[in-house]
Amino acid sequence: MRGFHYIWGAFIGFLTLVSCQEIEEPELTSNEVVFYLNGDVDGNSFLIQAGEEDYFMHTSYSQDSVDVYEFYGRLTSTNCNGNEVCPGIGISFRDNQTSSTNGTSNIEASVTPKNYLFRSQVDSSLSGYRVQFTDNSYAQNNVSYFWDFGDGSTSTDPNPEHIYDASFAPSVIACLTVTDLTTGSSSTICNVVNLTGDCYATFTYSFANDSTLQALNSIEFGTSPFTYLWNFGSGYLPLSSQPTPDFTTVDSMRICVQITDANGCVSSMCRYVVAPNPQIDCAAGFEWTKSTVNTPNLLDLSEVSLNYTDDAGKVWTSNSYDQPNSSYFTVSDVGNYKENNAGEPTKHVAITGNCLLYGDSQYDFVMLTISEGSIAVAYPK
Repeated sequence: MRGFHYIWGAFIGFLTLVSCQEIEEPELTSNEVVFYLNGDVDGNSFLIQAGEEDYFMHTSYSQDSVDVYEFYGRLTSTNCNGNEVCPGIGISFRDNQTSSTNGTSNIEASVTPKNYLFRSQVDSSLSGYRVQFTDNSYAQNNVSYFWDFGDGSTSTDPNPEHIYDASFAPSVIACLTVTDLTTGSSSTICNVVNLTGDCYATFTYSFANDSTLQALNSIEFGTSPFTYLWNFGSGYLPLSSQPTPDFTTVDSMRICVQITDANGCVSSMCRYVVAPNPQIDCAAGFEWTKSTVNTPNLLDLSEVSLNYTDDAGKVWTSNSYDQPNSSYFTVSDVGNYKENNAGEPTKHVAITGNCLLYGDSQYDFVMLTISEGSIAVAYPK
């Protein structure tokens, strides 16, 4: 599991929703620690206190496109302004109504002692597919890249990320062209990118010293058992029914593998197999990973979210994927507190909780436990 550093990353995930500028709170007038978070991440303990080691309690609120308020509190550095990336951790409470109901927020009923649900993807809508493409081309010199994503979009980045609209399911054909900047020669490879299936196929290869293809090793993900077909230029056939590809007169050959898993999911991967000491300048190749892009239900009400950014700049959030049944978030006490520098009223909130914070996928996460905490959130008058 990923290591955790004492200095937390910035709570910037919430800032994408914030329409107002965050400003600092008034300085504490005593040595009493009012706001703090005590807990651990993956078993590594932390204690963040306002007024200690440059931490401070910032509060704000925002209103989204369907007139629902969110009330924010974050412990972060004293010099952190609205859109800066800076150390801290924060929590967001979603109102229990739209402001169109009575023209304002309903914080008295929305932030109150009780157990809260985490905002998640349970009732979100699928809006697309995020695909991270990774170049693995062969090149003797520097090359340029041209990606055709198959949906009318292109890129010249070496390893681009692309989001496909959900309407392009179940698959698209993506192509990469690499061009040798010294000689001008180019190579193109295309692959069927399966957007909806849960299986994935690729392969590695090796040569004997005499340039004889020695091994083709499939790499597959999905539900076993798998069936395998290989294409050396004459269609997909079982490996045992085909002669070994002959590289005595060619430097590279386009080879494809296709798998079918136990659930009927089909995936294929094509790449150029390049012989040792080739006389070619370049041979295109790429792989990819994918995940879904979901749009949360904007009318989800009375829910909570936690976000942070680690010191490497990576964003982690509680609402990227569904929480396990063991996750919980509890408010044990709520009281009125002083106004912030914007003249906005705030609430003092005592909390405990336990949840997963997700990174790039549902398999990339850390476990956050808040054994004891006290934060503040702002709300409109």
